[in-house]
Amino acid sequence: MSFARLRVTTALLSSALLSTALCCQARPAGPATVALHSGSNAIDFGQGANKGMAMLAHRENFNAHGFDVLTLYIKPRAADQEIADWQLISIFDGDKETLLQTSGGGADCTLHDFRLVRDQPGGVPRLIVARRDAGNSYADAAAVHFTYYTLRHNGAGDVGRPLYYFNRDHETMAAKAYCDVGDAFDQELGIKPYRR
Repeated sequence: MSFARLRVTTALLSSALLSTALCCQARPAGPATVALHSGSNAIDFGQGANKGMAMLAHRENFNAHGFDVLTLYIKPRAADQEIADWQLISIFDGDKETLLQTSGGGADCTLHDFRLVRDQPGGVPRLIVARRDAGNSYADAAAVHFTYYTLRHNGAGDVGRPLYYFNRDHETMAAKAYCDVGDAFDQELGIKPYRR
């Protein structure tokens, strides 16, 4: 074998090995998804609260557009003695308050969805909401936006805010277009579905 041919063979082999190594590297795992099932789910909000609850239900539409609905509740911690009743955890984006979170889309793709995640076991969960731009149809790939919310405790009793609420922190965009936001959660953030 000639020296030039050996160099070409070596270069091709090195390129193939490098491509294999790059494509097969394990993607770092994202934060752990809080698993949810239909109905009442006990949840630890990591705030010293006695207990928390996530209620997940499905709103059937008898077509391809049924959707999941999530509401979150917390039992106040001992420090909030004057408030003993279960409290709804709402979601704030600026001054806009939402009392529930939904997941839905069409037969082809999920256009908006959510994940409760923990960065570490026993840590305070965060809420991440993914929303896909409309595109020309439900089946189109389009830009996906991730909005991140952090859990806040209104211990000072600021008027107009609940005792506990998720507050918008920041927003990012997926690096590429997706049809289904579940694929964007998985491929972009390493976050798995909440239903187990």
